[in-house]
Amino acid sequence: MEHESPSPTLQGRRVVLAVTGSIAAYKAVNLLRILRGAGASVSVVMTQAATRFIAPLTFEVLSGERVTTDLFEAHEEMKHLSVPAKADAIVVAPATANFLAKAAVGLADDVLSTMVLSARCPLIIAPAMDGEMWSHSTVAEHTAVLRARGAVILDPEVGPLASGQVAQGRLAGEARILGAIQSALVPASDWPDSGC
Repeated sequence: MEHESPSPTLQGRRVVLAVTGSIAAYKAVNLLRILRGAGASVSVVMTQAATRFIAPLTFEVLSGERVTTDLFEAHEEMKHLSVPAKADAIVVAPATANFLAKAAVGLADDVLSTMVLSARCPLIIAPAMDGEMWSHSTVAEHTAVLRARGAVILDPEVGPLASGQVAQGRLAGEARILGAIQSALVPASDWPDSGC
């Protein structure tokens, strides 16, 4: 296990954990547990494609909050505005090539892409996709645009992928993602000695 019980370095912080439609969506469950263990309150946002890989109920039970999946939930407040307004950071893990493209060009056709446009907090993106997709020039261009705008993008890791390839495309490890959130929100002097 990379991080069984982190110190509460994110105490009092609110993190939006956004999950997109990657096979790596199941890894976001343990990331949620780690964020909660670090003291953060976590609001989970899922794209419709993500709900095909894992049920929102899993995240609701572990976060203690209702998961946002739909831009047009009539009985809700305007979550695409209210959720990012209260957030200290938005973490998209895993992020698909589709999400990177939409975020780079400012397309806002679902609740997550709309939240990203309205957010004024740090944006941390952990892509996960097949190696051929990650190395595609279009994905590289979208990644460069987002980095130039200030997004923190954690390059995928090399390893076995769902396609059977061994290539760069695996979701960054939980310790790397937690470290990026801590770097964005917590002064290094406040990190515990055993930090990431």
